[in-house]
Amino acid sequence: MTATLYAHLPGLRLESPSVPFADGQLIQLSFDDWMALESEFEYSADRYGKSAPVFWVGELDGDPASSAGNWSARVQDRLWPVHTALLLDIRAPLVPTPMLSCCYVRLPGVSAVVESATARLIGPMEREFIVYGSPLTHSYDAAALAAVEPWCRFLQTRDAATLDPEAVAGIGILEETARPDSWYRGDQELSRRHGFIRCMVAVEQLLLPPEDERNAGELTQTFGQHAAMLFGASRSDRDQTAGYFSSLYRLRTELIHGRAAFDENADDVVLRFHSGRQLLGHAVKAALLTPDANPARQPLWGRLRANWADPEHAAVMNPLLEPGFPA
Repeated sequence: MTATLYAHLPGLRLESPSVPFADGQLIQLSFDDWMALESEFEYSADRYGKSAPVFWVGELDGDPASSAGNWSARVQDRLWPVHTALLLDIRAPLVPTPMLSCCYVRLPGVSAVVESATARLIGPMEREFIVYGSPLTHSYDAAALAAVEPWCRFLQTRDAATLDPEAVAGIGILEETARPDSWYRGDQELSRRHGFIRCMVAVEQLLLPPEDERNAGELTQTFGQHAAMLFGASRSDRDQTAGYFSSLYRLRTELIHGRAAFDENADDVVLRFHSGRQLLGHAVKAALLTPDANPARQPLWGRLRANWADPEHAAVMNPLLEPGFPA
């Protein structure tokens, strides 16, 4: 049996009523259509209209007799590529997983009497971001989504259990730091600092050799060099690019050891904090692609080290990270 899944993507805004995406559609669901799935907030039409929540709508295979727990596992598996692709967008948006908000499974033909039924999977955020909206939003048009969708299709063709474990761990950090408890209300300075450190530690596992192969005196420099190669820095500007990423690693170290002294609300500092998240997303994408482009299964950090030493080697790898790949 094929059911229809409606999954709310908190904080996502569309510049059009609907956009095809990942074997389904992203839709600004009307209030009446939401009420056909819901049993609460029937008097919240005005607030809902201002919130303009976006749902991903697609097919979901399953047994109509499944328990809520079984539906939850199927829904999570179906949504993982969709949500992960958004997390890996170069803008690194803070879009919480739909599993924290609300997902609805519409079951057709339950019986000869009941035409359809809805299984409601209500997460800990309940319906708050649907009715009241998210205080942090990320707007997408069709062109921006077209750059994200290939990553969703790429992930749909992979078994998560076979992916690079460090890349999967990095995706977990991106998901964790996108949760509302990481940035909604509370101490904003502490949240940004925490998210930056978590992302940078995850990047470190992807860009640096194993601890038993590291030279402690060169870690900051090596990190910067490998990050510069990750973004395809040219021979002429790679030292400057490496210097910037080394400064991010140095900031991470100062924060961990309590030595940082600066205004964490300053625009340049906030930008550097978000750069750590963007760097993690890019490193994860490179790690996911590495096995396909590297039959010898050389680790990502090893390829980046070779890139720094040999510009011809770099020319082979860098096109893999151009926008739109994988096709």
